[in-house]
Amino acid sequence: LTIENGLEFDLDETQLPDELNVLIRNHFVTQLTGSNHRITDVRKSTIPASSFATDDVTGFVNYIEHAFLGQRGLKDIPKRAKARIQNNYLEIFSNVDLHANTKYPVFVCGQYFPKSGTVKFSMTDLGDGFLPRIQEFTKGEITNSHNAILWALRGNSTKPDAKGGSGLSNTFKYCV
Repeated sequence: LTIENGLEFDLDETQLPDELNVLIRNHFVTQLTGSNHRITDVRKSTIPASSFATDDVTGFVNYIEHAFLGQRGLKDIPKRAKARIQNNYLEIFSNVDLHANTKYPVFVCGQYFPKSGTVKFSMTDLGDGFLPRIQEFTKGEITNSHNAILWALRGNSTKPDAKGGSGLSNTFKYCV
C-alpha cells in the first residue's frame, strides 16, 4: 500500500506492550519498522514474522524446519509427517514466482494457542492471487477468489500436463 498507493501508516507503540504484545514477541514490529523494540517470547507461542525473497529457498526451508515445525505446539508430530508438511510448504513457496507475478517477498508468521492446541500459520505474498490465472485457464468458469482457492484445493492445476495444487491441497489435510 505504501509503494503502490503512497499510503503511510503510523504505529502507536504505547499500545504494543499491553494490548498488542504478540506483535513484539513475534518480531512483526521489528520487521515492519526496523526498530529494536523486542521482548522475549516467554510463552514460546509465536512463530516469528519473517520475509523471504522468492528465490531464497534455503532461507525458507530453514525457517519452516526450525521456526515453524520446531514450534512447541508441533513437537509431537512424527518426523515423517513433518517432512511431508515441509515439502508441501516448499511446493507452495516455489510456485509463488509462477502464480503471484510479484517482485516482493513472501511474508510468514504464526501463533500457537496452547489452550485450544491450535497452531495458526500465515504465508502471504503481494502478488496477483489465485484468481487471474485460474480464471483464464477455466475460460471464465471461476469468477471469484474464493472459488479459485477451492478449485486449487481440489488438486486442479493450470498446468495441463501436471497435477497441481499438491502443496496447497496436501497442507489443507492438516487443517481443522
